[in-house]
Formats: sequence, C-alpha cells, structure tokens
Amino acid sequence: TAARRVATQKRAPRASKTPKPTRLVNAGSNSAREVQSTDQRPPTATTRQTTRGARYRLHYGDVIEHEEAGGKTRIEFHYDDGVTEELDEEQAREARKLNAQKQVEKASLVNKRIAKLFDGQPFFGTVTSFEDGTPETLWKVTYDDGDEEEYARQELEQHLEFHESLTAFCQGYNGGAG
Repeated sequence: TAARRVATQKRAPRASKTPKPTRLVNAGSNSAREVQSTDQRPPTATTRQTTRGARYRLHYGDVIEHEEAGGKTRIEFHYDDGVTEELDEEQAREARKLNAQKQVEKASLVNKRIAKLFDGQPFFGTVTSFEDGTPETLWKVTYDDGDEEEYARQELEQHLEFHESLTAFCQGYNGGAG
C-alpha cells in the first residue's frame, strides 16, 4: 500500500531553545528596531516561569518571567526565530491567551475526515493528531488502510474540502440517504 502513496512531507528541523543575542527595542511602537546584545538578562535575574504564547496572532514563542533583585518581575517574549521582546503584564496575558486560542483551533481538526486521490482512486483517512514545535504545524492523518501521512495546514484543508465534496456528491447521488 505504501508504494502508491506520495512520500510523507519532511519536517523542518526544530528551532533551538537557546535565544539568539538579538532583541527588539521599543517593540510597542512603530519605531521598533533590532539591536545586538551580548547579555540577554542581568546576572541577578532568576527565571521564574516560562509558558508558550503568541504575539500579533502570527508569531509564537515563550513568555519568560524573570525575578530580579529586589523582587521586581521582568517579562520577556522569546520568539521562535530568536528575537526577544520585553512585555508588560497585559501583553503577557494576551500572548498566553492567543496561544491557547490557537491550540484549540488546531485541535478542532483532530478526528476530521479527509479524502485524497492516489492513482485516480479516493482514499479516506482521519486526522489523528498535530505537532507543534516546528516552524510549521503538521497534522498526522491515518488512512483507513493503516497508512499515515503528515500535512501542513494548506494541504490538509484541501483534503478536508475534497472529503466534504465527495460526501455531498454521494448524498446527492443516493437521493439524500446516508
């Protein structure tokens, strides 16, 4: 069965969790610019908490809280591409909220049915999971015959739409039955 399938899409290598020495200055304004920095955080700071977040609905990274000397808390957003930005409490809350919303949206595709043509024949499968942590989210599909593939969002949506079209056609062909 595997011989008739297109090769599984290869994942991009995982991004390093080590922040690169770049940060945004005045990130909240239109005049944000990147500057080189040799020290990422003061030597007196202690990392208190790291959570996933999203900024501007497009960019993902880690929300990191640092407790500095004197009990002051500093919050940074380390984008997956290595850029670092300082946030206030409200921006940090919004970043965590956007990430949670995106996870719910991605999870909503799990258990959906898809269809794909192989050698002119439709094959059906189910979205079984998704994987974050790479530059591009990939959804795993298990076909009814046991084969598996992974798809990026755009290609997955094409297969979801194809399944809907086939289902509508078959229901119309059967006079609306089942």
